[in-house]
Amino acid sequence: MFNINNKKILISLLLLFIGVFLSGCGCSSSDEKKSEDKGVTFAQISDIVSLDPGVANDAPSVNAIKNVYETLIGLNEDSTDFIPLLAESYKISEDGKQYTFALRKNIKFHDGTPFNSEAVKANVQRERGTKAEYLKMVWGGVSSVETPNEHTVVIKLNEPLTDFLYFLSMPLGASMVSPKGIRDGTIPESPSGTGPFKFESREVGQSVVFKRNEDYWDSKNKPTYTTLSFKVISDSNSCLLALKNNEIDLFENVDPSLRNQVDSENSKLKLFPGSSTKYLCFNTTKLDEQMRKGLCHALDMEKIVRSLYKGNSEYATSFIPKGIPGFGDSKPPKYDLEAAKNCVKASNSSKNIQYICLNKDKNIAEAIQDQVKAVGVNIQIETREWAPIMDDYTKGKFDMGTMGWKSDYPGGMNFMQIFCPGNDLNYSKCNIPEFNNLYKQVLTEAFGEGRTQKIVKMNNLIAENFPVLPICQDKQSVAFNTKKLNGEPSCHLIYGIPFNRLTLK
Repeated sequence: MFNINNKKILISLLLLFIGVFLSGCGCSSSDEKKSEDKGVTFAQISDIVSLDPGVANDAPSVNAIKNVYETLIGLNEDSTDFIPLLAESYKISEDGKQYTFALRKNIKFHDGTPFNSEAVKANVQRERGTKAEYLKMVWGGVSSVETPNEHTVVIKLNEPLTDFLYFLSMPLGASMVSPKGIRDGTIPESPSGTGPFKFESREVGQSVVFKRNEDYWDSKNKPTYTTLSFKVISDSNSCLLALKNNEIDLFENVDPSLRNQVDSENSKLKLFPGSSTKYLCFNTTKLDEQMRKGLCHALDMEKIVRSLYKGNSEYATSFIPKGIPGFGDSKPPKYDLEAAKNCVKASNSSKNIQYICLNKDKNIAEAIQDQVKAVGVNIQIETREWAPIMDDYTKGKFDMGTMGWKSDYPGGMNFMQIFCPGNDLNYSKCNIPEFNNLYKQVLTEAFGEGRTQKIVKMNNLIAENFPVLPICQDKQSVAFNTKKLNGEPSCHLIYGIPFNRLTLK
């Protein structure tokens, strides 16, 4: 028989053997934890403005917000079709002024508050008295909200608005936040939604960290990894260096000059269709139609785009990009120097033209400046920072300039709105009677081919009247770590990378 001391020695040797065995087979508890804590690090060159979807108005914030919050209606990942999200179904009244939503059951916000019709009502009513642009855009046309029962909500509009469903799919303005956060005023510091990730921490100007929502209601789209980190890196070049050093796993909006440097042993670049249009904006109160038409004929824009962007952007034949309902080949004026000279000669506008732009667009301005010399037009280029240039556009203190428009939602009317008289975004001061009449019709007309064709017609009218000249449609770009990510990331036409669908090797 063994005595007590012998037993202690035997137990000690047995424990030592087990420890060595577990270490040798790679099954230590520390390794298990390391495996469980695998995460994704995404880099952005700008910090988010806010984690409050009612207040934020910037792309970096959208990337973060869409992980924490969800909307009543979503968009199919591969198209612009509507899909059920927090509302499992909806009905629209014949007059287009009443929307009835059947809400999903057994969903809770991250703070434990139930998602129900009263929660939706609290979100809609946030618009009252606010100056937040996206809250007003989404909910400003609502006349009342009714909650017949816990899982039914009825939203009534002052006037029919067909694009209201598009509005409800927008992360900014339409995301459902916890009523507790609304009451307590704690949304930016302690954001609480129903999304696949929960807010963990934020270091302003540095990073934001999210943890997987273990109770996420949509099991098919629950993240397979535990931590999602957003890291602020000041420029695209530094992001690329961090990617190649395995310090980050992906970043988007890769500078075109760096895109040919991405592909390597552990990194790859993927391009996706975009939903933004870069364009020349003409001040129609200073440049008459003949001058605008002459400038358009004087420009070989396809050559400019090919030379400057080298395949990273696509020459635009339409103000509305491909993939957006209403896109049509609107055939901008052909490069024709004789026609350009005749138009410029017939114009009553000055041939000395002020051109304003951001510094990053100076190369486009210089290419345009060089080409229009052939028709006797002299362009003076003036670069501005963002705030001053927007002030000049708003006050009409410009002749022409480079602008861009990125869609808030995948509808052609989002692009057409900037040509409506009275719209603050109508920097060109465009006023085309036929266009204005079509715009009013399309606002309330039901989705269908007839509506889409009217948007195509509006798009063509813009091409025929020259308030703007489309330059190019930028492609979305994502650079990613091929050794970390499993397969290639996807990228929605409007809302970018679905982070919850990324998987790791």
